[in-house]
Amino acid sequence: MFKLAFFIFNLLVDLLILFSLPSLVFFFWFYHAVVKDMPTITNLGSDVLPVLTSVYSRDGLIMGEFFREKRYYTKFKDIPPLVVKAFIAAEDLNFFLHKGIDYVGIIRALVVNLKEGRIKQGGSTITQQVVKNLLLTREKSLVRKIQEALLAYQIERHLSKEQILELYLNLVFLGNNSYGVAAAAKNYFRKSLSDLNLAEITLLAGLPQAPTKYSPIRNYKSAKARQRYVLDQMVKGGFISQQEADEAYRAKLEIFKADLSNFFFAPYYLAEVRKELEELFPELDIDAEGLTVETFLISDFQRAVERAVNNHLLALDKKYGFRGSIPDDSRGSHWPLAKITKIDYRNQSIELHMGNNRYLIKFSDQLSDYWKDDTIISKIKVNEYVEFDPSELKIKQTPEIQATGILLNPKGGEVLALHGGFSFKVSQFNRATQSFRQAGSAFKPIVYLTAVDKFSYHPMTLISDSPRTFRVGGQIWSPSNYDGEFKGRMTLTKALEQSRNLPAVILTASIGPSSIIQTARSLGIDSKLPRNLTLALGSGDVTPLELTRAYGVICSEGVLAKTRYVKTVKNSKGDIIYDSDKNLIDNVKQVVDPRASFILTQMMKYVILRGTATILRDFPVEVSGKTGTTNEFMDAWFVGCTPDFVAGVWVGFDVKKTLGDKMTGGKVAAPIWKDFMVSVYEKIQKTDGLGVFNISSTFLPPEGVVKVFFNPITGEILNEQVPGAYEGYVRVEDLESIKKSQPSSNDSNEVPQISDLKYLESPDL
Repeated sequence: MFKLAFFIFNLLVDLLILFSLPSLVFFFWFYHAVVKDMPTITNLGSDVLPVLTSVYSRDGLIMGEFFREKRYYTKFKDIPPLVVKAFIAAEDLNFFLHKGIDYVGIIRALVVNLKEGRIKQGGSTITQQVVKNLLLTREKSLVRKIQEALLAYQIERHLSKEQILELYLNLVFLGNNSYGVAAAAKNYFRKSLSDLNLAEITLLAGLPQAPTKYSPIRNYKSAKARQRYVLDQMVKGGFISQQEADEAYRAKLEIFKADLSNFFFAPYYLAEVRKELEELFPELDIDAEGLTVETFLISDFQRAVERAVNNHLLALDKKYGFRGSIPDDSRGSHWPLAKITKIDYRNQSIELHMGNNRYLIKFSDQLSDYWKDDTIISKIKVNEYVEFDPSELKIKQTPEIQATGILLNPKGGEVLALHGGFSFKVSQFNRATQSFRQAGSAFKPIVYLTAVDKFSYHPMTLISDSPRTFRVGGQIWSPSNYDGEFKGRMTLTKALEQSRNLPAVILTASIGPSSIIQTARSLGIDSKLPRNLTLALGSGDVTPLELTRAYGVICSEGVLAKTRYVKTVKNSKGDIIYDSDKNLIDNVKQVVDPRASFILTQMMKYVILRGTATILRDFPVEVSGKTGTTNEFMDAWFVGCTPDFVAGVWVGFDVKKTLGDKMTGGKVAAPIWKDFMVSVYEKIQKTDGLGVFNISSTFLPPEGVVKVFFNPITGEILNEQVPGAYEGYVRVEDLESIKKSQPSSNDSNEVPQISDLKYLESPDL
């Protein structure tokens, strides 16, 4: 008996060892191959999906999107029930019955595939598809399939069916650059998800299995066959009736290719927004965080700037004539290119082909746009290409001449509008922020500000407009004026008004280039500036944004505000993670004596009233500013302030060459400034300041200055009633010393008459 028991015991031990060893080996393999490196499902939610960042103007216009995957994350409650039912019917009819793995579905798919002799149906559930696309690689192996099943089971335990569907419908790739159902609705049908009908929904629901194979853009017949399957499944699931299915199948569909552009409005501004976001959030992936960005851009202001800049560029381009057709269609162009297939000299017509469309246009129809006489005939050739606008039936030409327009709120640094060139499509080079150009006479206000702020000069200080010779870098330099004349002694105000070169150079020699550079730096100009007397005439290269911002400091009583594009940023949950206005006090700094800034602002008014920008004399509010033109008319500028805004315009070619004789800042740039700023003020008046701006008509003096009237040539302080007397401001503490330095004639009761003074209105260099 004892021997029998001992035998049985040993047998059991042997059997245990025999069977446990493979089990241990299996479990060892299972842990190390399957479980050890298996992803976890912790924090599995909307934040695991890359979601695009949307950018809006201050008035709510969508400007653009930043993304790697074009996805608009949509909460389950906002997804139409019919969309949910269609995708369940197409992909996982038993979704609400299984726990992640549909064993019945697997067997059914196996049977169908065996009958067909090919893989026609898959057995993956929606939950498995979430795992496959979100947590695992595309590798096909036993280990990956086991991990997929285990993870699907875990997800079903931790998330509700609605949460799983929300993830899936936002995750699934549907072709045509569409990630998730909301993006697909927008890209395929240009509709919001809630506006889709049954036919459109079922076409989309047929795409997850093979977005390319069933693409309605590439293979409409296959897409319709797949749609039929989805409709049949919906009928089978009791979601719709057979009649509804048949009507949906017969419905006509308008299908679109996705617009691959992600810059919809104000592209040059949008590029600066992205730079600012990357500086603010270096740790975030801007293309995947699902941020909602509100900018300071005001869409009507932006339209005004773009319209004014582009219309003037087209008009200027006509002065240079038609450049001719081009041999191939590889050149970047603002308008689409059409091929010249025939030139009929007898009937004075041109035949053009664009894609499958043929156009017959008359020579005479083109003359009002660009060309005179037979210029167009002599510069085009058969089998070459021209830019063509089919909406106007006219040959076009992208201007080579460029310009930029900028509008800022100088008190807060907000960029309200910015246009960096004629066409972002042709050139993404932002001339507002990236182009370094000589400022010419537009730099002179910084020279004069330095003299007033740091060296006790004032509007009546006399300075000489006389020929002088200077040594600059070992060279002899004898600067001249634009008109080749010299006017003798005059006040600083008159010299600035008429943009006389010699007074600016003499003033620079007196106060030193280093002090002027120091002022420029305080005004926000960071570009390299020459430390010699040519600085007076704007020989340093600056960006249009820098110069516009500097004028803003002058016109806002010496306050420098950091340039801002981004107003607020919200994360994907809708929480505000950045509010620019909360940091405003840290971004604003007093850099110049407010009295000196105001004094110069009043001096610059005479540039508009009697100087080189009289085109703005009838502007509805007070304007202070300065024109600028560089050597050989390569650059034309006007930068000007109103009591509420500062705006800058630069015009020139990207490759430095002349704009043409007498193409000055007053003639070329100031009209652009006037066009868009008139539109800005008209919009403000119609909308009561947009609920944002409290508009002023005049610049208000700060404390510590007093108004005086004076002779602009002799500098004598005059009675207010004297015809032709100029108005200016001086520091209160300087008034007595200024009076004492006046000619003795001022002590008499005689009032000098200056009504016969001639106010030259010459353009400047």
